[in-house]
Amino acid sequence: MGAVIIRAERADTAGEMPERKRRLIGAAVRLLLRQGYSGTTVDQVCAEAGVTKGAFFHYFASKEEIGRAAMDAWSAGWDGILDAAALDRVADPLERLARLFDVMEQAYLTSEVGPGCVVGTVAQEVAASNRALGDPCEAHLDVWKARVRTLLEEARSAHPPATDFEPAGVADFLLGVVQGTMLVSKLRQDPAASRAFITNNVGHARTYVLGLFGKAASVRA
Repeated sequence: MGAVIIRAERADTAGEMPERKRRLIGAAVRLLLRQGYSGTTVDQVCAEAGVTKGAFFHYFASKEEIGRAAMDAWSAGWDGILDAAALDRVADPLERLARLFDVMEQAYLTSEVGPGCVVGTVAQEVAASNRALGDPCEAHLDVWKARVRTLLEEARSAHPPATDFEPAGVADFLLGVVQGTMLVSKLRQDPAASRAFITNNVGHARTYVLGLFGKAASVRA
């Protein structure tokens, strides 16, 4: 998962979600990425969205509820990026897996709201103490891991690896790389340094995974 080109306002099918609700969710996504869950208030979400507090409570019972909606929108956006990449149309499963890293790098480098991950942000702050938020965090990350695990399983079935591996374990490793990369990249005050850090980490992850199949992959600086 992680920072991707997410238009939270478009997470629902056009016409099915009221405009004010879309704006509130989009505002929550931006604020959660900029200042975290604990630092975000309902008043700030309303101000960012240009929506009254009365309208907020028409759609959401609490900050916790819009936090879950923001995570849903963020995850739906990542799913949309993967769908748009049409990896399933790539005949060779190993090439599909390789292209995943291209998709990751492009998405993380061109985020419209800066580096970070809404799900990861909420998980770091409150998942352990608030399972009403922690359980959805875990579920979203499990979905991400499942998609990556499937790509790894398909590649391993089609191409005997040079080094045997467990797809679930490698998917866990890649999730850790993604979440750690998004966390540290938020600390980089220079956008160029942040982009270089993301490119470096995604490149090394690509090299490691393709290396399991005896394939060389250079890290692009």
